[in-house]
Amino acid sequence: MKRGLTVAAHLTPGKLKKRMRTETDPTALRRFQVIWLGLQGLPSKEIVRLSGYGRDWVFKIIKQYNELGPDSLRDARVNNGGHTALLTPEQVLELTERLKTRPDDGGLWTSPKVAAWMSEKTGRTVGFKVAWEYMKRIGFSLQQPRPAHAKADKEAQTAFKKGGSEQLSMPF
Repeated sequence: MKRGLTVAAHLTPGKLKKRMRTETDPTALRRFQVIWLGLQGLPSKEIVRLSGYGRDWVFKIIKQYNELGPDSLRDARVNNGGHTALLTPEQVLELTERLKTRPDDGGLWTSPKVAAWMSEKTGRTVGFKVAWEYMKRIGFSLQQPRPAHAKADKEAQTAFKKGGSEQLSMPF
């Protein structure tokens, strides 16, 4: 005989059913359904099939419920405000203006140079990948001229720019 998963009796089946009916968080609702199915004595294979969660995730949900109770099933990401921006809007404007000038070494701006500038402004260590993301966000892109072809005819190019391409066209 197959045994179902062990689910702690934090809520009676009636209270669990009521909680499921009033739950507004869709993530928590699906997790409560896993607990409900576990309380019914269904084997884990059946809970996986009915819930759509993977086997490991079903065990994790039940373990979390058993150890921390029903409130632990809510989606914790809802209250996660994310991270604060590294640069203030004023600093972003300052960076935008700074990128319009040459860096202190006279070369070209690179993400490590921008990261050093950002580190100096914020007092925090900034990686070059973060600096590159800020550079892209403000519209900065690496620009360099295309290389000239080794066999390019400079006279033909000059004549073309001046509108004299008719003189050089092939007579067919």
